[in-house]
Amino acid sequence: MKKEVKIALVTIATLAVFYWGTNFLKGKDLFSSEKELYAVYDEVDGLVASSPVEFNGMQIGQVKKLNFVSPDDHRIIVFFTIKRDVEFPRNSTACITTKGVLGNKAVLIIPGTEMENLKSGDTLLARVDKGLMGDLADPARTGKLLSSVDSLLQMMTKMLNQNSQERMAESARNIYETIGHLKNISANTDQLIASQKQSIGGILKNVASITHNLEKNNDKITAIIGNFENISDSIAKANVGKTIGDLNTTLSKTASLLEKIDNGEGTLGQLANDKKLYDELAKSSENLNLLLKDLKENPKRYVSVSVFGGKSK
Repeated sequence: MKKEVKIALVTIATLAVFYWGTNFLKGKDLFSSEKELYAVYDEVDGLVASSPVEFNGMQIGQVKKLNFVSPDDHRIIVFFTIKRDVEFPRNSTACITTKGVLGNKAVLIIPGTEMENLKSGDTLLARVDKGLMGDLADPARTGKLLSSVDSLLQMMTKMLNQNSQERMAESARNIYETIGHLKNISANTDQLIASQKQSIGGILKNVASITHNLEKNNDKITAIIGNFENISDSIAKANVGKTIGDLNTTLSKTASLLEKIDNGEGTLGQLANDKKLYDELAKSSENLNLLLKDLKENPKRYVSVSVFGGKSK
């Protein structure tokens, strides 16, 4: 390759890079995927650079900058970009609107009806949506609004007939009386608290003392609870069911034995139910007592002892 060709290629590349760099510094991107659009407004109503450009509630672009058309023309030209793949007719409108309760501004794209679509560098129709405050500033719209409010008030007046007004007045009186009762209750409560202030202080002091005692005897209370737990465990481990079963068996057998005695079965039953036998036993016991008494008083009648070998009678 000749030297002249190399110099020419380097010069062309240098110019291209210089052109691209200059546009980049100006905020233009030659390889951008966005369309550059314009709109001219008499006023922008607080719109600033970086405000969103939206369509159907979705952000499709951003405001880049705002400038006066010229030193003599004080209209404002707004430069903004939108995504290149979004298509709108050429007679679409860029409407400045208010978003949210904080009054943030945005550019809303309203599509037109032409067949030809927008191209990068086109200028859109401009409009400013004043919102509610704009409607109030317009005398015609304000008159319509006041007329609507007046009609609404007349309808409400018709709805509130004499009976309704009397009921509302009675409700207001009841509310006033209720508030008066609440005031009296509040005053009585204040008086009660003031009169019983010393007693309440004593109660709180006693509660604090009880709490202090509980805190001091926390170890003892814990030991008592532990003892209760041990007793509970012992009762749980004991075969209470078997003991109760044995007791039931014993009571059943005792009841059966008493029933047999009552029916005269066995020796005890005969003794308990045969009065004659009982009388004879009593008589025999009495005779035995007399015999023992006589033996004690006159032993020689029954036992004779001879010391010298004499004949005993």
